[in-house]
Amino acid sequence: MQLYGFIFLARSWASDRSQLASHLSALGKRAEEEDKPFCFLLYPEGTLVSPNTRPISKKFADKEGIADLNNLLLPRSTGLYYSLRSLAPKMPDLKLIDLTVVYPGIPPLGYGQDYYTLRSVFLNGVPPPVIHMHVKMFDVATGVPIGDELSSSPPSTTDSREDTEAKKVFDTWLRELWQEKDDLVTTFLQTGSFRKAGIPPVDIPVKLRRKREWLDAFCFFLPAGAGYLWGKIRQ
Repeated sequence: MQLYGFIFLARSWASDRSQLASHLSALGKRAEEEDKPFCFLLYPEGTLVSPNTRPISKKFADKEGIADLNNLLLPRSTGLYYSLRSLAPKMPDLKLIDLTVVYPGIPPLGYGQDYYTLRSVFLNGVPPPVIHMHVKMFDVATGVPIGDELSSSPPSTTDSREDTEAKKVFDTWLRELWQEKDDLVTTFLQTGSFRKAGIPPVDIPVKLRRKREWLDAFCFFLPAGAGYLWGKIRQ
C-alpha cells in the first residue's frame, strides 16, 4: 500500500490533520514539479452502506439535526475539505470528480456486498453484468467552496474563525451534493437509468485482455505466501 502512495491515518482528526496536510502538500508539489497527472481518491462516507453503518448514519443525522439519506450514508466533510485546501495551492487547475455508482440487480435498500462478492465474481463467474456511473466534474477554484484565503503553505493545524465559517459553507455544499446523489440513485432504481434529457449515455466495454489476468486479483497473496514458505524452510 505504501508503494501506491496510501496515506495511513489513525482515524482521529486531532492526530491525522497535520499528517494529512503534510502528505497531500508533498504529493501536490511533486505532481507540480514533475508535471504528471495526479489522482487522489477519497470516500467521504468512509465505508460501505450496510446493516451496521446505516444506524450510524442515522445517529449522525439526528445529532446534527439534518435529514438522513435513503440510499447513501451521510458524508463526513472534514477529510475532503482539508484535502482540497492542501492540494489547491499547488494545483491551480485542480478538478473534483464526483462519481455515483450503481450495480444492477440490487433492490432498493439492498446491499451490494450481499450480491456481488469476490467469490461470486472470481470463483462463481457471476460479476455485475454492467456498472452504471454518473460523473460530475467541478473546477475547485470556481465551483467548490473551500474558502478564499489559500496560500502555498499547508493549512494551519488550528482553526481560525474564517476557516470555521468556510468549513460550515463546505459542509452545507457537500450535504446538498449528497442529497442530489441520493435522489439520483432513487431515480435509477425507479427507471433503470441515470439518463437526463439531452445527455446521452456513454457505453465503455470492459473485458480482460488475457484470461490469466483474473489471477491479478490474488497476486497480493504471493508475498505473504512466499514469506510463510521461507519461514517454514528456515525452521
